[in-house]
Amino acid sequence: MISAAMRGNGRILSNQNITQKEITLPNRRDELLKQCSDLAENPYILGQLSGHLREHGFAGSTNNPLMVYLSTLTRMFDDPVSAVIKGRSSSGKSFALHAGLRYVPDAAYHLLHGLSSKSLLHAAKHNLKNRFLIIQEAAGFGSEGWPFLRQMLTEGKLNYMTVKQTREGHEGAVLATVEGPMGVLMTTTQASLHGEEETRLLSLYADQSPEQIREALMMNARKSIRPTPEDLSRWHALHDWVCSGNTSVEIPYVETLLSKLPTSYPRVLRDTPKLIALIRAHAMLHQMSRDCRAGSIIATFEDYASVYPLVEEALSNGLKASVPRHIAEVVNAVCELHRLFAGSVSQRDVADYLRQDQGNVSRNISTAVEEGFVENKNPGQGRVHEYVPGKRELPSSSVLPTPQELETAYAKLSQHRPIKHDHEELMPTW
Repeated sequence: MISAAMRGNGRILSNQNITQKEITLPNRRDELLKQCSDLAENPYILGQLSGHLREHGFAGSTNNPLMVYLSTLTRMFDDPVSAVIKGRSSSGKSFALHAGLRYVPDAAYHLLHGLSSKSLLHAAKHNLKNRFLIIQEAAGFGSEGWPFLRQMLTEGKLNYMTVKQTREGHEGAVLATVEGPMGVLMTTTQASLHGEEETRLLSLYADQSPEQIREALMMNARKSIRPTPEDLSRWHALHDWVCSGNTSVEIPYVETLLSKLPTSYPRVLRDTPKLIALIRAHAMLHQMSRDCRAGSIIATFEDYASVYPLVEEALSNGLKASVPRHIAEVVNAVCELHRLFAGSVSQRDVADYLRQDQGNVSRNISTAVEEGFVENKNPGQGRVHEYVPGKRELPSSSVLPTPQELETAYAKLSQHRPIKHDHEELMPTW
């Protein structure tokens, strides 16, 4: 017997004209919540996930696997958050990707180690809608396929006309539409992707420091135990419970946040929706400890404070307000050695100073030269390169306000904001 009213996904369902789908979904969400209630009720879920990652063998900062997990929660949005983890070979970028994916159910993503240039055009039967495409290495994706991936990420679908041979000759044929939206997570050893791809993905970096290598070695020596399927099933249930529920989120401080972002670099128009989406996803993840108004989950400052350390570096790097730490490290080393030597320095000098592999230093210095932070006085193949500080000053600012700065700015603004009545425009929701 169906009760007079059922509440599911933020709406009231009367007992008139209820479809089987409407009955099943709330029941399934109830079952999922039973499996993950201890997680869902935790006010600091990402903190618990970080501890779980360390307990089961992840060394160093857990920001990258946390970003992987949080990004996959945006798969039900119109514009999911896509990202690429960059780093040299054996830097742990793939390990970070898969560490985060452990906590995501298989049905949420499609894992590939490589794909041909036009394979996406023929992927209509693979149901990529509201899923993530995981590309193990960007180099495994044919170069001619990038425009199709960009189209899929930007438009949320892919339409393509080709030519087929018939008895009457060649004629145009439209392939089945590949439906999205779809997100992408990948890794790469490249210092940068093509500019068109760079603006569509957040760039995360694997920690390449000697301290990180030492910590990874110590973690391996402890022979950490992999999480059991039973343990991971709770996290999978949490993911499904969040993604099958309400995705409407109100962020009261969003206008204050947007007013603090720089407008001097056009990429901000593409990066800002990613920041908003991650705040939404964090609020959805913690909906058991969030208020709800007019069918929308109300985000708190805690949602921004949790997202801030995960994206601050990526957004600042993308908007040219700072550079990745491993690039800043070699630039500072060249500047310091140039001051000490009162002349140019070699790659070997920098490698010895930083106590790092020369091949790794060579890669990072090359990037610094391309960006103008370092100048090579003796360029050319087979020559001993001579480096001096470049003409461009190393930027080191942040594009995001700190959580405390945002909360303070919002409090000041709220003191002078007129009270809105019920008939006036409400706070926008996403």
